[in-house]
Amino acid sequence: MLLLTLLACNRMIQAKAIAEPIQVDLFTGGEHGVFNYRIPALTVTPKGTLLAVCDARVDRRGDLPNNIDLIMRSSTDNGQSWSKPAIILDYPSPQGGGDPCLLTDRETGRVWLFFVYSSGQIGINQSRPGFDPGSTQQLMNIYSDDEGRSWSEPSNMTRILKDSSWAGVFFASGHGLQTQDGTLMLTLMVREKFGTNKEDHAYVAFSRDHGQTWQVAGPSGKWVGESKVVELENEDIMINMRSKHGLGSRAVSISKDKGRHWSPLYHDTTLVEPACNASIISADLGKKHYLLFSNPAHSEKRQNMAVRYSANQGQSWSNPAVIYPGPAAYSSMCLLPDGSIGLLYERGEERADEKITFARFSKEWLLNTAN
Repeated sequence: MLLLTLLACNRMIQAKAIAEPIQVDLFTGGEHGVFNYRIPALTVTPKGTLLAVCDARVDRRGDLPNNIDLIMRSSTDNGQSWSKPAIILDYPSPQGGGDPCLLTDRETGRVWLFFVYSSGQIGINQSRPGFDPGSTQQLMNIYSDDEGRSWSEPSNMTRILKDSSWAGVFFASGHGLQTQDGTLMLTLMVREKFGTNKEDHAYVAFSRDHGQTWQVAGPSGKWVGESKVVELENEDIMINMRSKHGLGSRAVSISKDKGRHWSPLYHDTTLVEPACNASIISADLGKKHYLLFSNPAHSEKRQNMAVRYSANQGQSWSNPAVIYPGPAAYSSMCLLPDGSIGLLYERGEERADEKITFARFSKEWLLNTAN
């Protein structure tokens, strides 16, 4: 009995010694002349610079069409300190560019930023077939080759990625994926018919030549929204999708040929969700390979931002490690150079979009808290 008591006490001491997540608010509504910040995107460069980008919704809340700029802060010390906010994309009102998706090419060092452009009258619900900026949203990108200090002029990808018959399409915000063989992958939400029908589909865009050319594969499922792709240990690709099936959980599909074909969609009932964007990444934590997943872990409301881990490639998941129990929504994760995990997410006291916060936590905290 004494031995069991000592072991229990030792576990309690070890648990208390594990540091809680460090959190810092990076973008707060009302600051810097911006009414509302939304849609976090996070990446880390091969040199270790952490880049955090989001929508700066200047005049009011709401998706495109709206006066939306893209704003960034950077960190070179694993998120302990941050640069001042800097607008990196600014269209004159009523034009706007939003829904950022970051993707770092580990081989070239280039950081890609994909976003959606509106001429001022067009959003996903107003987009129609064809390519005309006056009638459909535009798929755009900029890139940086100097750790985010400067960015290229915008380049239009609409004719490359959009089928002319589709009504509307946008990049799933947050982050893309570079696979083990160097392929760059993005996810697209496609509205094949005009209007607000729910038969939206998830497609994957990929490049095998470091972003010089792109192809589109899919779809992986219908009645889904924003999605993320992650590479499994056997090099299969898993797509994890915001579901519009009304089941309160994430939709999932697997591809064994780099996204060209997908298994039948299924719902992972452990990954409860209130229909929201989420983040999933792979990470080697010590000697084990994990999948990490973040979202508002609630089946009905956007609240309870949490991270789960899977040690068996998504066949099962841990309990949620709660980062913030209050109102919370979109999130974006990455593995930091020091081995800790970074999470950029929306949160607030009364609304889930009051501010965007960066949280940094250790693998020990995650594994201990979510067991």
